[in-house]
Amino acid sequence: MGENSIVIKIPFNWINVIGNKVGNKVGKKKKTNRDKIIEEIRNNPNVTNKQLSIIIGISETAIENNIRILRENKIIERIGSKKTGFWKIIE
Repeated sequence: MGENSIVIKIPFNWINVIGNKVGNKVGKKKKTNRDKIIEEIRNNPNVTNKQLSIIIGISETAIENNIRILRENKIIERIGSKKTGFWKIIE
């Protein structure tokens, strides 16, 4: 290498350690948000996505994604229409 260059060595195991920590943390946070959604549905089956977003403190898109996963895993279901229906916990 010439005078105007820098060589950086990053060990491969260091990258794996960081990747594992990030993946584990993200997974735990999502689970916590789903638990909060279930808890709020237990308290108020008529709760809306917008209300859940405000109560839990995450975006409506994040609420929708978590609800989709809860529905796909048969943990909750929607009874009735979006406007006049309510949430039911299946488990």
